[in-house]
Amino acid sequence: MHCHIQKDTVLICLSGSGYTKFLDGTIHQLNKGDSVYIERGVFHQTIASENQGLQLIEIENPRNKFDLLRLNDSYGRKNTAYEQNSVSHDLLAPIKNIGPGSFIRSEDLHKNFKYKLANLSEEDLSDENFIFMVGVSIDHHLSGKINVLNKEDITIKNYLGQKTLLISKF
Repeated sequence: MHCHIQKDTVLICLSGSGYTKFLDGTIHQLNKGDSVYIERGVFHQTIASENQGLQLIEIENPRNKFDLLRLNDSYGRKNTAYEQNSVSHDLLAPIKNIGPGSFIRSEDLHKNFKYKLANLSEEDLSDENFIFMVGVSIDHHLSGKINVLNKEDITIKNYLGQKTLLISKF
């Protein structure tokens, strides 16, 4: 159970199932294609189902791997940050630096999903493998909010031509 004091977070479930539990006892189920928005300062804990793994993408604004306050931890990490070094962690490689403090990898570790920074196009929306789009323009960053949309969302066309993170199946 932890919170991020300075950032909002969105968890997107790419595969598997589980849930995010909040300090007040509220539970948000996570199945493939679901997402949960967690505002800064909200204590939460995400748990995978016992019989399945849970593959998530975590999107945060602003990016800060050291913005972490743990209330409790089953793995002995209370009062510690995520990583010793937020850039050179084994599971982050290979990543590409795309700007100050911003990194992206082109695919997940299991090669099930692809990630691409691009201006959203009609072609992207018609791609049968397209799953999610995340707004990454400076306007989105400055607002502090994270906009995650799937192709069924009727407002997604408002993002045509804008810089986005595209998430697709292989």
